[in-house]
Amino acid sequence: MTLNGFAFSMASEPIENRDPAATTQDCELKAFPRLAAKLHARYPRLRLTLLLDALYANQGVFALGKRYRGHFIVTFKSGSLPALFDEYQTLRDLEPRNRLKRHPRDIIQEFAWVNDLDHEGQRLCAFECRETRPDGQHYFAGLTDIPLDLASIGPAANKGGRLRGKIENEGFNTQNNSGYALEHAYSANDNAVKSFYSLLQVAHAINQLITKGCLLRDFHHLLGSFRNYLRRLAEAFRTRIIPPEAWDPLAARSIQIRFDSS
Repeated sequence: MTLNGFAFSMASEPIENRDPAATTQDCELKAFPRLAAKLHARYPRLRLTLLLDALYANQGVFALGKRYRGHFIVTFKSGSLPALFDEYQTLRDLEPRNRLKRHPRDIIQEFAWVNDLDHEGQRLCAFECRETRPDGQHYFAGLTDIPLDLASIGPAANKGGRLRGKIENEGFNTQNNSGYALEHAYSANDNAVKSFYSLLQVAHAINQLITKGCLLRDFHHLLGSFRNYLRRLAEAFRTRIIPPEAWDPLAARSIQIRFDSS
């Protein structure tokens, strides 16, 4: 997930029982170490900040983040780590200097944080954000290995932990409900499902590059909706022949499609 709205799938890891003798079902927590190792092998110099939901709030995930020299921001809820959450709330009230109030546009944000929490030998930081918006009150809390202060709390919350929601909306929700039909992909053949999913990720990536690029600067005025754009694109592929020069890699080097930042 990027700050300018892109949601790209990187090295997706399927949840499946590869061992026929396995006695327990594969799950997200078991797949995560496989995914982390794959990402590190493919992008050894890339420093990632993992944005994870409360399911991943455990020592094993924290240790993997440290092992691969990345950072993490995990949704912090009382039900996932109740003892640590209670400790955070107690220490928060004892550290009134760890506060920041901001007024971006018509929103009021009130931050609080605590550094140097101990969880099974790992030093963690916790924060919360209480928002007052025209549509009501909102609350968000996170757990991270990034030290927090007046300068870092805003970026950690707004440009870090809050992007979890954008992964759900611009990523999974778009692929489920905006014409990609991800949630309707069923097959008795595992390879067919994986192939469909991989092609769907390619299609989603290409469409993001097109719709967020300068080719269709006035996208909504020209096409109305993303679903309409997909229908018209499919019809163009059906009725028009792609010219041979479009496949020339040397000619493609001279083409630049810049992102629309307006």
